Amino acid sequence: MAGPCLGIGLLSFLLSAVALGWQLTWVRTWTGAEEIAAPTESHESSRVSMLAAICAADVLARSLGSVLLAVAMRQLSHLLHGEMLSAVLWSPIAFFEATPRGRIANRFLVDLDLMDSRLYLSGKQFTQHTLFAISRLIIIGTQSPFVLAAGVASSGLLIFLVRLAVRASHPPKFREAVHTSRILSHVTETMDSLSSIRAYGVLDRFSYHFCRLVDVNIRAYSAFCGLFRYVRLVTFLCGLVTMVCTMLFAVLLSPEDSQPDPSILGITISAASLDPILVRGTLRQNLDPKSFHTDKEIWAALYQAHLGEVVTKDPKQLLLDTGHGGSSFSVGQRQLVCLARALLRKPRLLVLDEATSQMDGDTDRLIQATLRDAFAHCTQLTIAHRIHTILDYDKVLVMGDGRVLEFGPVQELLSSPSSVFRQMTEETL
Repeated sequence: MAGPCLGIGLLSFLLSAVALGWQLTWVRTWTGAEEIAAPTESHESSRVSMLAAICAADVLARSLGSVLLAVAMRQLSHLLHGEMLSAVLWSPIAFFEATPRGRIANRFLVDLDLMDSRLYLSGKQFTQHTLFAISRLIIIGTQSPFVLAAGVASSGLLIFLVRLAVRASHPPKFREAVHTSRILSHVTETMDSLSSIRAYGVLDRFSYHFCRLVDVNIRAYSAFCGLFRYVRLVTFLCGLVTMVCTMLFAVLLSPEDSQPDPSILGITISAASLDPILVRGTLRQNLDPKSFHTDKEIWAALYQAHLGEVVTKDPKQLLLDTGHGGSSFSVGQRQLVCLARALLRKPRLLVLDEATSQMDGDTDRLIQATLRDAFAHCTQLTIAHRIHTILDYDKVLVMGDGRVLEFGPVQELLSSPSSVFRQMTEETL
């Protein structure tokens, strides 16, 4: 009965390792999916349900493996105890005359204790950790062959060190077992002959002999513990060296320069928002902070933004103080300043967030004409609530309640009877 339980338990741990690898693969596939930008509720629910099912299978397999392994170890312990007891009871008299009773008691006490407690825990941890390490190594190795090669090399080195440590632990463990048997034999013989020992007055000699046996046994046990501590120290140092090498690699190796030049950002992208804010300083400083452009170019940008007449009326003109946050201008005029700055920089990408929301209809139409003419060479991303301002755009993205409702060319959406954009256009115009 122990054989099937042990086999099914090991198979359960193997299935648990497969489930763990499946979890890692599923999460990686989930996070890397293209639909993650706009997942549907049904798709999201199915992914969560699948991940929950995999986790439940992992927990179930681990629990089943632990229970079956415990049952198998218990049955093996009963089987070993029965065979040992039967062999001792059916042994001839010569066996008891040649074998000390302490050695027999030691076999029943120590060996069966290892079977009942330590062998189960050690076997369970070894099986689980080995299978989990192999599972993770395979999953990571499929993405990086270098990691797979390093893992195989590290595993070979670890196996060599473990075999070396096990071989070195045999002599002290054997000596400990031998001296434990002698101690038990001495104790049983002393208890059986206690009256004679007291009658002859040799109690001190037997006590001294017992202390000497205990000292020898403790020395053997200390040697085994020292070897165990040495193995743990070597393992800790290996982990420490790995961590230090990783930190040095991260600190000393210069990272790849993947960041763009900060000076390019303001030239490449310009923005005009719903609530524009200007820095405290002159109008010229807000339009051209690094003095890349001439006054003629700045005035041309102001007139294109339909702000030239307002600035001309002020005696300071380009040296006009904008005030704190641009308080010298109205909200609509601040939007025009941002538009003039964009015209001056000639960006490749222009982002407009309700850039003309604070302007009257006539000014809005003039600004829209300027946007079509002056920014024909760049890409425009516009967040708009006024439908007429985006009817000549290439594509439109309609959103509602934080979700993407539809996306496509303007004419295609307007020609579709069920289009949300068409309904919005008909209600507005």
